[in-house]
Amino acid sequence: MRPTQLASLAAVTALAGLTVTSPLYAQANCGPTTGEIRVGVAPPPPLPQYAQPPIPAYGDVWTPGYWAWNGAANDYYWVGGVWAAPPAIGLLWTPGFWGWNAGTYVFRPGFWGPHVGFYGGVAYGFGYWGHGYDGGYWRGRTFFYNRVYNNFGAVRINAVYDRRVAYDRAVGRISFNGGPGGVRAAPTGEELAAARESHIVATAAQTQHIQAAAADGQLRAGVNHGHPALPPPAAHAASVAAHTVSHVHAIASSHLHAAVAAHAHSVAHARHAGSGSVAHYHVGSTHAASSRPYDRGMRTHSPHAEAARAHEARNAGTGTHRGGHGF
Repeated sequence: MRPTQLASLAAVTALAGLTVTSPLYAQANCGPTTGEIRVGVAPPPPLPQYAQPPIPAYGDVWTPGYWAWNGAANDYYWVGGVWAAPPAIGLLWTPGFWGWNAGTYVFRPGFWGPHVGFYGGVAYGFGYWGHGYDGGYWRGRTFFYNRVYNNFGAVRINAVYDRRVAYDRAVGRISFNGGPGGVRAAPTGEELAAARESHIVATAAQTQHIQAAAADGQLRAGVNHGHPALPPPAAHAASVAAHTVSHVHAIASSHLHAAVAAHAHSVAHARHAGSGSVAHYHVGSTHAASSRPYDRGMRTHSPHAEAARAHEARNAGTGTHRGGHGF
């Protein structure tokens, strides 16, 4: 697959009255610049503490919440974390981040790519501790989840491992890089290399999620004073599942048809199975049946794949809810 840029983010910026600007951190070349937003006001509020909702289905990847900007309202608004179906097997999410540049705050949007790039050193939680992603990794067409940082809810997944990582807790809930009070972090060599890879911007389902947040006045920082009222995990998970099904159907005609169609069926089954039911996803075997959604394909690894494999042999059984730990 040859990744292409999507036009969805441009539509979001136009809807919210956002300004696209020149590249932030151009000297570091730390990632795509399409859709950057410049804000000449106060920095975004600290990241709120929230519970991770249960994963709707195997194969989804956690994308953390962040403060976005609504130019029409001249205010920040909270975009809650959401489970998202990657646009292709082997891709990981690099979160967007705010950075200080020439007296203003500039937002660099997140993107999908084969490796996690620079996201400002911001500790978004749930495996995103400032650099890289410790919530999981791809091995072939199988995605392995770190049980420490993912909430499985009623979904049973046997492609799991356990690995708690150390990170700089002094960063706390700071939501921006550089400037007064910001996180002091620069891209690593691996993150600079990731910036030179092909990327895909937010999917249609992710864009819908952003648009819904922009339209909710209660999520604006000026209204909630930096403490947005977040939906109950169950309601949030149902909304995520609906968006995932919509997104999967939209791309089912691609060359990933078989894998995506199986994923859509799994999500639909999980939604209608009932609150007392358990959806099972057995994908960890190297000789898994071809009908399983993500068990064959391109071989792409996260930066932490090798360290995580030591845990697989001891954790080849079924994964259950152990956390979804944020901060």
